[in-house]
Amino acid sequence: MFAGALQSCSSFLEENPESFIAPQNFYQTPADAEAAINAAYDLLNNVGPDNRNYIIMGDVSTDDEFPLPINNDRVTVDQYTLTATNVIVKETWQTMYTAINRTNGVLDRVPGITMPEDQKKRILAEAHFLRGLYYFYLVRWYGPLPLLTKETTSLAAVEYPSRSSVDDVYKVIIDDLEAAEADLANSLSNGRATKGAASGLLAEVYLTRKEWALAAQKAKEVMDMGVYDLWPTYAQVFDIANENGRESVFGVQQVSGGVGQGSNYMTFFARENSPITGRGWGSFQPTREIADTLKVPGDTRFNVNLMLDPVDNNYYVNKYYDADATSSTNQDNNWIILRYADVLLMYAEALNEVGSGNPEAYKAINMVRRRAFGETIETDTPQPHDLSGLSPSAFRRAVYAERRFELAFEGHRWFDLVRTGRFVSTMQAKGSTNIKTTHNLFPIPQDEISLNPNLVQNEGY
Repeated sequence: MFAGALQSCSSFLEENPESFIAPQNFYQTPADAEAAINAAYDLLNNVGPDNRNYIIMGDVSTDDEFPLPINNDRVTVDQYTLTATNVIVKETWQTMYTAINRTNGVLDRVPGITMPEDQKKRILAEAHFLRGLYYFYLVRWYGPLPLLTKETTSLAAVEYPSRSSVDDVYKVIIDDLEAAEADLANSLSNGRATKGAASGLLAEVYLTRKEWALAAQKAKEVMDMGVYDLWPTYAQVFDIANENGRESVFGVQQVSGGVGQGSNYMTFFARENSPITGRGWGSFQPTREIADTLKVPGDTRFNVNLMLDPVDNNYYVNKYYDADATSSTNQDNNWIILRYADVLLMYAEALNEVGSGNPEAYKAINMVRRRAFGETIETDTPQPHDLSGLSPSAFRRAVYAERRFELAFEGHRWFDLVRTGRFVSTMQAKGSTNIKTTHNLFPIPQDEISLNPNLVQNEGY
């Protein structure tokens, strides 16, 4: 089922789509192996049409963004009235399971190809990384999952698995990321997985699992690699010229130039009917509350994240600006899944939970803050906006706040609120009357339950 869907997803993916080839005839050469792993990467950039579901499920579902009220599926996510027939949760589930099947095909079949061992090890490691990443998204959004680790090659071979426990899913995720970590290069990414990406994602997995010491250990390993660093200014992080540079640990590749792989984030976020790339869509808008929260004197992140539109006097997300964009779907912005500032903040959070007052925790969070306020990042001299002397609970709140400032509109907010147990209470305090503990997970798509008699729905849907 997957060989007929080979597509490229960025400049490093050079194989063209092919007509259907039976799997037993496809996996013959090193070029076949490269095409297969490229196909597994490809679906990172198709999580909902135009990749929009990272935004909808990660931010529109929270207090940071709301949708233009012309699409009922998005509105019901925003208002916590969604059901199991919601198209967004269906698209996401199906895309990621298709991608997992592609990684399973690589892991099952590439070992049998005669090819240079270093190339084979790299391809298999990338497949482990991608499978771990796809399952990590799915388990956080949907909870217990059907756990598929072997390729499905035909309808006749389809099984109907029940949902494995969250712990069992995380065991596969951790095993996959450790396997990837062992064989991937310690280098900046050109869009492919690297050792740093695997270690950084492991840090996030352990942070989500509240395994604080392991989270701190993995984050520190990334910090000690000598590969990553903060850009001197926050604006440089989102400068397209710096994509896949010093701060990008892993990102979904988007390529302009009319090759069908461009992004449209700028168009999504621009005011509806604005002249951006012909016509802005206004699909996803920042809440006034997040705009007011980010507006801190001296914090340079505000003007990178947001702009005030003089036509309607509303704020719009501006961090995905592409000055060279020529159409709504021909922008060059990557979707960044993990960057170095996130690693620093994970390290600070984990160290605080291990034991308060650790100077390394303060150093990590203050590096992010110094950059935000235009101060000297690497110095032993205290800077005006440094944090110090906080209680464990105050430091915890400071990290939560810093993550919201630093990672705004990058798809992290829902994950952060849910993993820290603050989602329902935060949204209730801000006036959301429909939200309840049910919404700590998204529903299992009804189509999947109808097809698989062994699936059961998440409670409350």
